[in-house]
Amino acid sequence: MISSSTVWAWTSLAGVAGVFWLAALVYWRSWRFRKLQRLPPGSMGWPLIGELVPYVTIVRSETPFRFTRERESKYGPVFKTSLLTGKTVMITDVEGVKFVLHNEGVLFETGYPRSLKDVPGEHAMLFHHGDLQKRMHAMLKRFVSSTPLKKHLTREMELLTKQGMRTWSRGQRILLQDEIQRITHDFLMKQLFGLEPGKLSTTILKEFHTLMAGIIGIPMMIPGTPYFKSMKAREKLSKIIMDMVATRRAKPDIEHKDILNALIEENVPAVVIALAVKNLSETPKALEHIREENLAIRKGKDPSEGLSWNDYMSLEFTQAVFNETLRLANGAQGVMRKALKDVEYRGYIIPKGWTVLPYFLNIHFDENMFPNSAKFHPWRWLEKNIPPSYVLPFGGGSRLCPGQELAKVQTAVFLHHLVTQFKWDAEPEKVINFPMISTRNHVPVVLYDLN
Repeated sequence: MISSSTVWAWTSLAGVAGVFWLAALVYWRSWRFRKLQRLPPGSMGWPLIGELVPYVTIVRSETPFRFTRERESKYGPVFKTSLLTGKTVMITDVEGVKFVLHNEGVLFETGYPRSLKDVPGEHAMLFHHGDLQKRMHAMLKRFVSSTPLKKHLTREMELLTKQGMRTWSRGQRILLQDEIQRITHDFLMKQLFGLEPGKLSTTILKEFHTLMAGIIGIPMMIPGTPYFKSMKAREKLSKIIMDMVATRRAKPDIEHKDILNALIEENVPAVVIALAVKNLSETPKALEHIREENLAIRKGKDPSEGLSWNDYMSLEFTQAVFNETLRLANGAQGVMRKALKDVEYRGYIIPKGWTVLPYFLNIHFDENMFPNSAKFHPWRWLEKNIPPSYVLPFGGGSRLCPGQELAKVQTAVFLHHLVTQFKWDAEPEKVINFPMISTRNHVPVVLYDLN
């Protein structure tokens, strides 16, 4: 028989435990309430889909920054919403973007939707963290920054550009973006695998387009959907590359190149060049200026003589066209990061696990820095010194794209030969900003010899 003292002891212990449990519950609920109270302002939209529909609708338009501008006017430059990755905090000003980008690996890590991880694969450099990411980034930067290599790549790009342009028919309509894509693709295939233009290179390009069509979408393996086709294209590309690798075991460095990641990055200069041609076609004064600059640098050279690296770097207005084109139509409207812990910023709490989206377009269309910001005006890059924090087409922080200089050179090479050899009639064109930056009709033009 249990004594009354024993019953009293257990009852007291249970009572104390209950009090502690209740106190802990009250504290937790109070802490959670205070934490929720300190979330940034904003709307989470509808259940399940959040604000995804208005976001996609607006960012596909000619004014993609309107989604954030409307919310920024209500809530300020830090606000909550719900998009592709669920609960999201968007940050739209220079200081906030710098805060996120420069706290990579400390407060934040990459946090992209599943489809974007599945298509290039988990080993893509985009998803590496910590020391591995830093080492790979530094290695690539040293690689593309090598002066001898830059000179070699410039010559190779010029050679393939001239070779590709020789196939163009004068007086006939061509889709210039597709032609540019073919030339930049041939350049990449030759540099990575020594692969000359031909059937295999064309097959890789075709599968690449299929892959890109499903890179942002609902990750469900349902036959016929863009995601399903994209994953199948990834399998085909992987097999093609591995078959090529198997025949080149004597060059083991090739085996470690992330070809799918490289293919995705390849799309950037092709679209930038196409958009630059679109902007020049719509701005005759700028087209005249860039043509005069490039014709001047050819004076005194033999027609067959190529341009040096220093020649390309001296094309100031051509570089201004490149910068202005990327400002207006940035391939990366922002980057997605995930909070590694509760982050306090400007009096708000960004909860652990939430997506943080530093948004670049609001900065690129800042009227204080870029007056009449929606207008293509490349001279603005010559008229004043624009701080690097306002120039984010290649990201920033530890993940600043190491290939940005190469993209500039590719653009300069192509535009140089285009404007010094051809004049053209261009059809009206619109920009598509989502899911990837592109042009609606692929820049249809009719080309004629300049002289």
